[in-house]
Amino acid sequence: MTKTKWTAFVLTVFMIVTACASAFANSAEPPCFTVIVSNPPKGLEIYVVESGGEETALSKQDRAWESYYRLFYHLKWDIEDSLHSAKLKISYDEDSFEIPVPDLEGRKYNSLFTLNIEERALEIGQRPHRVPLLVALRVLLTLVIEGIVFFLFGYREKRSLTAFLIINLITQGFLNAMITGPGLGYYFIAFVLLEMLVFLIEMIAFPIAVREKRKGISVLYAFCANAASLIVGGLMISYLPI
Repeated sequence: MTKTKWTAFVLTVFMIVTACASAFANSAEPPCFTVIVSNPPKGLEIYVVESGGEETALSKQDRAWESYYRLFYHLKWDIEDSLHSAKLKISYDEDSFEIPVPDLEGRKYNSLFTLNIEERALEIGQRPHRVPLLVALRVLLTLVIEGIVFFLFGYREKRSLTAFLIINLITQGFLNAMITGPGLGYYFIAFVLLEMLVFLIEMIAFPIAVREKRKGISVLYAFCANAASLIVGGLMISYLPI
């Protein structure tokens, strides 16, 4: 089969896969600020305390060893209001303390903070090691999933393994870097769309880079490996920090 026919075949398979995917339409996630807490103590709750003393609880979302506490502005304040006079009240067990809300510089759409329980401090943004650690973890898990499929397809040559590692480190590194951050709205939709792009790239790259088996086998492998990655990866990002 000629290169042109192979390209047409890959594109056809890709369009079939994407055509079967459900499409969702929605507006952007409402503006909010998010507080990341690693290994939060049991019963940890966070409240916004206004200058008049009124308290508003932040919603909580647990992800493995992290918890995200969010306040959506539209639930409490108009977008023009300021939080500069408010405080965060952190309460757990029988202990509690308050921290001033940092200046949001005109109310960024999605402000992100990290709470340090031990030092009782609120840091702007996320810790420097967090993103590389989460990306490396998800890429490693993906390599394990796709590596199992790789060996089930009978690939054993060192050159094939090298191509497998290079292609996946590039595509999966890009994919996971793009979906890292608890302030990312509708991350699952972004994950599915980016995974479809990875489908296409790998179904073209593997037949070119891996010569151990026929091109048709390489295309089928790339499809099956990414299908497994899409299903298992979708479950993983539902439980792991993002």
